[in-house]
Amino acid sequence: MSYIIRENDEPDYDKEDEEDEEDEEDEEDEEDEEEEEDEEDKEDEEDFDFEQLSIKCAPLVGVFYKTDARKVHQLIHGFVQGETAETWIKPKEKRQNGRLDFKALQAHYGGEGNKSVRIKEAEVLRNSLHYKNERAMSFEKFLTNMQAMFTGFEDNDELLTDAQKIRLLFQKVQSPSLTQVMNALQVSYDLDKAGEVTYDFLDNSMAAEAASLPDHAPNRQASGVDRHPTPGSAPTSGIKGANGDIFTGFYKNNRQTSMRGSASTSTPRRVAVVIPKRARRVLSKLTRKLCQR
Repeated sequence: MSYIIRENDEPDYDKEDEEDEEDEEDEEDEEDEEEEEDEEDKEDEEDFDFEQLSIKCAPLVGVFYKTDARKVHQLIHGFVQGETAETWIKPKEKRQNGRLDFKALQAHYGGEGNKSVRIKEAEVLRNSLHYKNERAMSFEKFLTNMQAMFTGFEDNDELLTDAQKIRLLFQKVQSPSLTQVMNALQVSYDLDKAGEVTYDFLDNSMAAEAASLPDHAPNRQASGVDRHPTPGSAPTSGIKGANGDIFTGFYKNNRQTSMRGSASTSTPRRVAVVIPKRARRVLSKLTRKLCQR
């Protein structure tokens, strides 16, 4: 489904024409030139394999295109759901076309304004990002921020070599718990002549060591609650025993206690009622007549 997000709107068949022209020229060239061109053709065939040619030549119309475009729309919508990027594909959501969604995101995030924002964020990370311990920032979060910094520089065509990334990694990790591992990795990197000690190898090694630290999130243990019952029998009333401590054992009279508590709480309150003088006189007269009878 990569053809859904290709750059050209129309199918591109130019490669086939170029290959035909090259075949005709090869017949007229000398044997040495033919060998060189054959090598170039092999490289071109690797670059323009069947899959890439299919992506370039696939039409962006028809039933199959609509089906694939709907699938790409569902994927993009799932990736950006709840994020700021969702705002930019909302106007085209009803069309369920992943190509339109991709172009909308590309137009917004590929602009010069967003590039300048990302490069500024990358500069801030380069100056302020450090790893000290798991409580301040997890090592996984630290590596994610490092990758965001590299991506920001790449968007501004400032590609960092593997050696530059490694130097930044050693500078940014300032955890005393990882000092011994970092020293060993530094020695391995200095002695490496075959290029096997890469940035990915180093950050994976440090991440594995950070995961075994006591302050790593999965290794932290909350303080337990003492569940041992308080010595002695349950108090007859209240929750404190004779020694003044809160009793945490079994209350045999729990039902009676709750009933007494509910009875005490359900006792009606006396409310003072103010009766006017005229009404009191009428009531007193009726009371006298009733008493006389």
